[in-house]
Amino acid sequence: MLPIKELLDSLSGDATTMSLSRPVSEIMLPPYVVPGAKMAGLLLQKFKENRQQMAVVIDEFGGTDGLVTLEDLLDEIIGEYEDEFTPTLSYVEYGDGNSTLIDGRIRLDDLENELEFSFPPGDYVTLAGLIYQMLGRVPIAGDRIDLPGCVLEVTKMENQRVDQVKLTYRRSTSGPAAAKQKTAAGEGAETGKEC
Repeated sequence: MLPIKELLDSLSGDATTMSLSRPVSEIMLPPYVVPGAKMAGLLLQKFKENRQQMAVVIDEFGGTDGLVTLEDLLDEIIGEYEDEFTPTLSYVEYGDGNSTLIDGRIRLDDLENELEFSFPPGDYVTLAGLIYQMLGRVPIAGDRIDLPGCVLEVTKMENQRVDQVKLTYRRSTSGPAAAKQKTAAGEGAETGKEC
């Protein structure tokens, strides 16, 4: 393995004529090799002890099974996290005041917070999951689901994945800018919007 710090220290010349002042074989380090069966917690401990950030994973026959990085381990142990290199994804694209384009992968709790809107409860985590459950089949572009307060329309599919959904508010709902509306029962109480 070739640490970037060692590589940069070995460069000579200006920006247009950079070259290595030493052979790569002099600055490279032997790869840190671990078996595929190694527990993630133990590997994290070894990474800390050896100041490693990457290891080559081998299978039972000694062949290369893959590569594991410190970031991979942290993702597995503590879950996905964002750092300065993580691109920010925009899951919601506001259209006119009455409709919104939404990435099907968005978590419903995040979407509810973003739109100040409530979706029907169910055994799903994402907007795509809600659509799958409501339809009871693999959606196709053009499928529509009527919900109280809005209509969901699948606008784009990527194989079997719901890629994009258009949410259109019903006329009685004033869109994402309004956080409250009167209940359908006419009680006069303020509630969050429901879809």
